[in-house]
Amino acid sequence: MKRAPLIASVVTAALLSACTAQNQYRPVKQPSPVAGSDRCGASRVVTYIGQPRSDALIDQIKVASGAQTVRVLGPNDAMTMDFREDRLTITTDAQGLIETLRCV
Repeated sequence: MKRAPLIASVVTAALLSACTAQNQYRPVKQPSPVAGSDRCGASRVVTYIGQPRSDALIDQIKVASGAQTVRVLGPNDAMTMDFREDRLTITTDAQGLIETLRCV
């Protein structure tokens, strides 16, 4: 007789857990190579996407874009969340190739 409440509790818990929402994994939308506002001139330097990063190339991109400042980020680099439309942010992949150019 004492097993009936225990069995009822287990069955109820099992039924309720079956009703919970399933976690759906959605693919992360990758940012476009040039996104958002173009106050930093990112659209003027899209030809540099795919090229290997170097200090000389970054200087060349800064001049060609007309950006006030340039920030270069690798795949595991931390990024501040301050938004600056006049700053050109260059992201590179693990091989050091330029992936995106954005005004943020």
